[in-house]
Amino acid sequence: MPVNGFTVGRDIALVIQTAGGPLQVNITDFSADPMFTELKSKPLSGVPVFGIIPDGWKVSFKIDRQGPVLDNYFAAAEAGYYNGQSQPAGTIYETISEPDGSVSQWRYTGVVLKLDKAGDFSGDKKTEQSVSGMAATKVKVS
Repeated sequence: MPVNGFTVGRDIALVIQTAGGPLQVNITDFSADPMFTELKSKPLSGVPVFGIIPDGWKVSFKIDRQGPVLDNYFAAAEAGYYNGQSQPAGTIYETISEPDGSVSQWRYTGVVLKLDKAGDFSGDKKTEQSVSGMAATKVKVS
């Protein structure tokens, strides 16, 4: 629910769909950043000409570990790779409750993920895991 016109973290809902089904995890942090290929030409006139080509998206998320879901997913992906199995891309579905009461929906396609941090296990602390990856496109659904 937006707060005084600001979008806050609770305004987003995510579904991370893999070839084996959705990853059922409680995401505590999500980030998506566009990537670009930058073009530059410097003609003899000396005035540079630039271009920007969309080049996918960087995505990342964190979870507080509440079971072996991520460990199992990445162990299966690793085993599949070494057994010569195809590694299909996934999809991320993003729904945002906007401050004006409307809902925006987006779909990230061609998503590949990697486990960046399986977690630090320490005394009376929660164990946080982090994942990053890339998506080919971000498509507006509604």
